[in-house]
Amino acid sequence: MFSYAQDFTPDVEIGSIDEGYFDLSAVPKPPVNVAETIRTAIRQSLKITVSEGIASNKLVSQIASKLNKPAAFQTVPTGTE
Repeated sequence: MFSYAQDFTPDVEIGSIDEGYFDLSAVPKPPVNVAETIRTAIRQSLKITVSEGIASNKLVSQIASKLNKPAAFQTVPTGTE
């Protein structure tokens, strides 16, 4: 599952078997587009849903990813934490 994120950034931190963090700050595409691409690839290839949270730090992104499970997709703009 994490190899899909590594296609976009080498900065992939695996937190557990089903949780990871991807630093997309140096990626030229908008993080929302990258996250949607990863989400779609995992759904099509592995036949599972993922929850994603996009934020300025790991804690906020983790909380955001848990807000509307299953298959959560939440963006928290910087300054609105």
